[in-house]
Amino acid sequence: MIYEFSINKTKYFFDGTSLELYKDYLPEKEKGSIPLFTCTPNILGTALILVSELCNGRCQYCYQREQKTYFQSSIMDKKSAEQIIHFLTTNYSEINTVSFFGGEPLLNYKIMQFIVENLQKQMSVKNYEITTNAILIDERMIQFFIRYNFKVIISIDGPPQIHNDLRIGCPHNKVIEVIQKLKNSPIKDRIVLNCTYTKYHTENISYNELLKYFENIGMRYSISEVFTNKKSFNLVGKKITEQEKISQIYENLCNFPLNESSNEYVTPVITALVEKIGNPFFCAGLGNNSQILFDSKGKQYPCISLLYKYGANDNRINVYNEKKNKFCSKCWAKWLCTDCIAPYVKREKNPPYIQDNCPRKELYAYSLKQLIFYYHNDIEKFKKIITNFYRYK
Repeated sequence: MIYEFSINKTKYFFDGTSLELYKDYLPEKEKGSIPLFTCTPNILGTALILVSELCNGRCQYCYQREQKTYFQSSIMDKKSAEQIIHFLTTNYSEINTVSFFGGEPLLNYKIMQFIVENLQKQMSVKNYEITTNAILIDERMIQFFIRYNFKVIISIDGPPQIHNDLRIGCPHNKVIEVIQKLKNSPIKDRIVLNCTYTKYHTENISYNELLKYFENIGMRYSISEVFTNKKSFNLVGKKITEQEKISQIYENLCNFPLNESSNEYVTPVITALVEKIGNPFFCAGLGNNSQILFDSKGKQYPCISLLYKYGANDNRINVYNEKKNKFCSKCWAKWLCTDCIAPYVKREKNPPYIQDNCPRKELYAYSLKQLIFYYHNDIEKFKKIITNFYRYK
């Protein structure tokens, strides 16, 4: 499976089987198949634990609160926590990442602390992380995060006026106060700021101004598009193409080294060319049981998008997650392709790759050509892109 393209009349050949890139000519004998991401049976990739479904904030764009499919006014009790600990320590010898979220997980700090301390006693956990609005973080929590080397993902949507308008109950000055404390802590390189990008942003601040705001804070950050059904905040209808998004991400990687934003067309292209490892599933987190989500009652689900609707071992997940259909089998981008399969499992729409003219293939081609354009025309910019992509990985 070869994809051929040209940059300034120079021919390039990408071998979709070996993930090798060739310039000027294609060797007569193709290389063999490449290794695929796999999951060792007794090692769990990620355990996502929903310790609190309550939240102390009222984000304007929160579709989950409106639909009442997420917030169930519940926090995890000790019994449910013990069940989760027992399941994890019984079935696995190691976990790569234990991630706490909500709602606001720090509304149930004691249970989160209880889970971490007990897992540490009984098994190996490489990484802990928490996604939080930061309002409740105090000195004892900071010391706890330092002790267990937490990655702390803090929700902040930009400058004061924009953040305060969007994230009611989470005042900007309080969030910045916590960020400054963490910036001066031993885990400063484990802090990531996360901005949810909405239609409101496009109407009140330019994208470059938003980037400069986060760069001036001086900490790692990512900007992700809002996921909401609220039309006043939804980006649907805004005239920005997937190609423009891809180009923007490469420019960000080149010019804004603290920006960790990426997408499903940029990340696989870079990792394939550098690491030579392919994706056997559209969603790696749902492949080979590499991820488990626990709700506040200790029940298991595959991911946040399928919470409360589909069990962790639902057969429909494999049907849509495996790349065994006839169209993918002959696609040069097969091992690059990643996708959220939740909308297909829920029958909200049909997957694009059940047809010959799958549009995703063209977007991977565009992303590949954009990256090699830098390599061909400005090797220093290319090196910056790769260096910044892997800076904190």
